[in-house]
Amino acid sequence: MTRLRLLSLGIVLLGIGTSALLVAQSPVTSCDATPQPAWCAAVTGDRSSGWLAQGRSEVMARNGMVTTSQPLAAQVGLDILKRGGNAIDAAVATAAMLNLVEPMMTGVAGDLFAIIYVAKENKLYTLNSSGKAATGQTLARMNSLGYNWDPKDWAPGSGMPDYGILAVTVPAAAWGWDEVLRRFGTMTLKETLQPAIDYAETGFPISERIAADWGLPRGLPPVPSDPRGCCTQIDPDSVATWYVNGRRPAAGQIFRNRDLAKTFRILQEKGRDGFYRGEIAQAIVAKSRALGGTMTLEDLANYSGEWVDASTTNYHGYDVFTLPPPAQTWATAEILNILEACVPKWAPGQTLATLGPANPKYWHMVVEAKKLAYKDLYAYNADPDFATVPVARLLSKRMRARCAPWSIRIARRRPRPARRWTPAATPSCSPRRIALATWCPG
Repeated sequence: MTRLRLLSLGIVLLGIGTSALLVAQSPVTSCDATPQPAWCAAVTGDRSSGWLAQGRSEVMARNGMVTTSQPLAAQVGLDILKRGGNAIDAAVATAAMLNLVEPMMTGVAGDLFAIIYVAKENKLYTLNSSGKAATGQTLARMNSLGYNWDPKDWAPGSGMPDYGILAVTVPAAAWGWDEVLRRFGTMTLKETLQPAIDYAETGFPISERIAADWGLPRGLPPVPSDPRGCCTQIDPDSVATWYVNGRRPAAGQIFRNRDLAKTFRILQEKGRDGFYRGEIAQAIVAKSRALGGTMTLEDLANYSGEWVDASTTNYHGYDVFTLPPPAQTWATAEILNILEACVPKWAPGQTLATLGPANPKYWHMVVEAKKLAYKDLYAYNADPDFATVPVARLLSKRMRARCAPWSIRIARRRPRPARRWTPAATPSCSPRRIALATWCPG
């Protein structure tokens, strides 16, 4: 008998079979402990030059690089490069490892957006492998369940539950991993998924920073099979998969996920069809139905991402490429456009570089540019298959000059004195996505 356990973040993570295990009590202490270890009072940073508060030096390399949020995941990608794989092979291996070591951020059933540069062709390729709404997940159904657009909240997702089955889209990353390997990789899923499988079966120590985020949200409504009134309780299947003996694991504890290893082995053997058809697909649909979702086997069997054109702009002579809709990162290009056109008006004779990040005006101008871009993002961004998103117009030179009203504000408003920011002990925001980058010569 197979079961699918969902982490209700809008990103779905798979588990089939036995739950993860813990074999050792963590010896690691953190600054959240009482009393705090003495080293928590140490001075930040140990650099002799540059930005003295920075705790890490930049990484330099000649033959390739992998950068992401977890050292074991970066090491797995680097090992792939050392074995002769290319940047795409390393990216897939790293993403699979992140699924294991940082599951609240990414997963095989989440989304994948990619911008790939092939040097020998001097060409960019952009992939949108993001989830689509399940069959039956209509506006009328959402309204009938008590979820309606909130006129006081004009941000994306207004009126939607943050978690639960209604926030789950058709899984997409598995298709994307297979697709980029087929088109640009030199290795197979069998080779690129094996490191994550090995760690999932033998275990790894949970790192301190990630342990702080390793918490399950309340993803179920009062009646689990009825999506109304979400969300008030944690899904027991999620607890069985990602907690240890019913409790969130601590930093340094050894964590295993043999369920995920089994899922990856199916992908190794059967490729994308092993995920979107057969045992895994049936488990996804069964779990969705049990929670009142509408995803079908046909939704999974018919899923495919698409290759698209990147959005682009030029910032002070540098071509910048970002993801187009439905992704939101095209707004970054609009922010750069506004800054390039408006900083000379907001701060005559100055640039962001001459002001530097220690100057309050630097941040004031960045924030004002983001306000303008986010207003457009919230007003226009949508699925381009169902709506027209005027990205070309929003990134045009004519739209860059919308700074006159803001120049008066910038000049007249006295910034408040800067205050030292102290992070909260418990993050107040929910992790949604993660970024990774790989590079190799040739």
